[in-house]
Amino acid sequence: MKQARSVDFHTQMKIHVQGVIMCTFLLRKSRLWHDQSQEIVSETRYYLLPNTR
Repeated sequence: MKQARSVDFHTQMKIHVQGVIMCTFLLRKSRLWHDQSQEIVSETRYYLLPNTR
């Protein structure tokens, strides 16, 4: 009984850690994408509106 509980705890911890890693990865990815999109937008504006130079 105790053995099964410890195994269950270990699997729960593993799942939790994987979830946290996945969340941080997705957050970092979305932030990176946001930065890139901002850069693309500013570049497009720069090329489309030459009078802003």
